[in-house]
Amino acid sequence: MDDMVIAYHDCVLRVRDVALLTGPHWLNDAVMSFYFEYLREEENARCANLNASARDGQPRRRDVVFVDATVSFLVANVCATEAGSILEQTGVNRAKHVLFLVRTNYRVLFLFLSLLQLFRNHQTNLPVPSGQRQR
Repeated sequence: MDDMVIAYHDCVLRVRDVALLTGPHWLNDAVMSFYFEYLREEENARCANLNASARDGQPRRRDVVFVDATVSFLVANVCATEAGSILEQTGVNRAKHVLFLVRTNYRVLFLFLSLLQLFRNHQTNLPVPSGQRQR
């Protein structure tokens, strides 16, 4: 097993992960998750600073919400009602932009975008791409 190079919140990069950054290689899940975690923590810190300096005491709306691959996978594999509940907990309804870490399947990406639109518009119909099984 490779030695750990760095740990940042919930992510760990090992020697083999960092080695991918030196050449023309595809990035693995660990590198993508690490960068996503970094972006999320930077946004959290920025929001905390804005909220601390707010004169009216009201929390500011997040510019970006980052939904990691684990939650993205979960949302893609539950029914629309459960997916809405999961997404609500991430704060996507209060964000200007939402970034999902999605790892391959374009049908899944379409489903995420559909769920997000459903969630934002509070519609009851969820379009499902052909070939995607109904839940």
